[in-house]
Amino acid sequence: MGQVLYGSARTTEAMHRAIQRSQGILEALANVMELARRL
Repeated sequence: MGQVLYGSARTTEAMHRAIQRSQGILEALANVMELARRL
């Protein structure tokens, strides 16, 4: 069974989900760092 690509992109749906999760983690980390910088 071949991999199904996500939309018209060159990534699979699983890879797309992993990228979305990592972007959310990076955003949360940036927020924590900004908060720590203000202390």
